[in-house]
Amino acid sequence: MNEEQYIEECKKFLEYFDVDYSGDTILLTDGGNSCIMNPNSQWSELFGGHSINGVAQYVAEKLNKKTEWLEY
Repeated sequence: MNEEQYIEECKKFLEYFDVDYSGDTILLTDGGNSCIMNPNSQWSELFGGHSINGVAQYVAEKLNKKTEWLEY
């Protein structure tokens, strides 16, 4: 899998967890600190051991976007 394909998989992952990456800023939340740890998860092979926020930060970096913590 090349980097472009990996980024597309990252986008699908973020969409699954309702993380909006469409704007200039991707909002990070405390719920996004959850890591994919279940080996039976559909996301385990690519994202096992990674947090939702970690994937969001990677996508932001690759797409020249900012990240910001959403404060409640």
